[in-house]
Amino acid sequence: MRRLIWAALAALFLLCAPSAKSQGTRKDDTVINSQGRPVAGAAVRVCASNGSGTPCTPIASIYDDSALTVVKANPFTTDSLGNYHFYAAPGTYVIQTTVGGTTLEQRDVLLPSSVTPLLAADIGVTVPSVTGFCTPPSAAPSIATESASGGSVDTASRSYTILYFNRNGRTTASSATAFAPSAGSTNQIRVRVNDFQYRSGCYGFQAFSDNQVQKPKSYTEAVANNGFVRTSNVVTVTMGANHGLRSQQLVTIAASAGCGVSPNGTFRVKSIVSPTVFTYSQTAANDSACGGASATVFFSTGVPAPGDTAGDPSTWTGHMNPGDIIITAIGGGAPAAITNTATIDTPQVSNNGTSNYSTNSVSKETLLPGDYTLTTPLIVSNQQKIRCVGTGRREQVSGLAGGALRSTWTEPELATLIVMNANAVDIDGCEVTATASNALMLYTAGSGSNSYGGHVTIRNSSLRGTSATGTLSALNIRGIWYELQILGTYMRGDRTPILAQNHAGANWNIDSYRKDIGGPSGFISEGSPTDPPSGK
Repeated sequence: MRRLIWAALAALFLLCAPSAKSQGTRKDDTVINSQGRPVAGAAVRVCASNGSGTPCTPIASIYDDSALTVVKANPFTTDSLGNYHFYAAPGTYVIQTTVGGTTLEQRDVLLPSSVTPLLAADIGVTVPSVTGFCTPPSAAPSIATESASGGSVDTASRSYTILYFNRNGRTTASSATAFAPSAGSTNQIRVRVNDFQYRSGCYGFQAFSDNQVQKPKSYTEAVANNGFVRTSNVVTVTMGANHGLRSQQLVTIAASAGCGVSPNGTFRVKSIVSPTVFTYSQTAANDSACGGASATVFFSTGVPAPGDTAGDPSTWTGHMNPGDIIITAIGGGAPAAITNTATIDTPQVSNNGTSNYSTNSVSKETLLPGDYTLTTPLIVSNQQKIRCVGTGRREQVSGLAGGALRSTWTEPELATLIVMNANAVDIDGCEVTATASNALMLYTAGSGSNSYGGHVTIRNSSLRGTSATGTLSALNIRGIWYELQILGTYMRGDRTPILAQNHAGANWNIDSYRKDIGGPSGFISEGSPTDPPSGK
């Protein structure tokens, strides 16, 4: 019966498909200088996907109309507000913008097809639920000496492997790399991911030495003398040096003294006040200038993996993909998984079916005609378009049938949908919600060969991150991102619609969107990629 249904759908698609007339895709953007101001009269040059050199060649054919009949000059200049647009055939392009003699190049700029095929959901056919597994790593990790001091790793030769994980479980391990530091007994070791298989549905990885899991580097930093102040159930902590923290990170306060109510314990960072000051919530009477001279703050550079205690960062053995795990001491942790238990949800299976995550070569589109409650974040790959199709407009109204991605887990370090170290991504027509997490996250590792992302467009969508804590965002941006466009999108976070953490980038175009603040600010920026210990 199912075969007949899908055969009928295929026939109906052929009958209802648009004609094969040439149809262009419009590209809109704004050229912004290093101070974040639009630049009028900036030179814009569009080249084919294989374009190279400065100025790049060969140039692409671009137009002033969607029918691709009115040829547009190439190169051209931005208008008085720094804006520009052009039409071109669907595909990937190279765009160079020149301001004051400096040229910025954007590669793999995706102009997706505007053809809209008929979907099963449009004619009332229920799409079956399908599950699968995240793909295990296909390459052995790279191992190197991070530092000859600051750790306790000796010169013994050991066998290092990695595996990937998500909220549901872990994959099997990679092949091994043998490594021995060249000298010394105080080394720190760096373990680096060497493939893109994590984009199949795993946001984290673990490192193993001789098949024993190792913990990522952690920090114990000194609080300034009497550096605690508690006012209206919020503790403000002044550190002795830059802390490098971000909001929602777990920290453990210890060895404080002299406060009316001890500030010790494990808490989530509420806000970053400055590079040396942060806050957290604690219900207790007001206190000022207390804590003594020996108080410390402990935090891990990792994230909890399956089997770790989520509320105790000293147990964490995971790290967000695809950055580096820094090992300061060889421990005797649990062995790697024998079977793959990292199951993925129907949208991830669909995305993997059209994904090019292992080759990063061809742009494709994933159509999601349903309303999905996820069990683990949906990971989006390079050059992907996620198009959610339902029966209603994606606004703040809930309960619309189809076109939605939802999560209910309580993990502020994650999001319902994560665009991870990717380029040329388009999120179109999706309602993305989270009840105790961020809705959508743009994440780059800040280290290694994949330390930045770009060319991300979020259009005609609804992003909502809500909880009772007042700490979540609709869009959480971490790391270095270029060419970010938000068009015709509703955003609500109970702290802020957009939270940018340890971030940098350029050419962010946020236009024609509606924000519902839900907190004190529509945009909050915390730190830069150079703040220690970012990038670990």
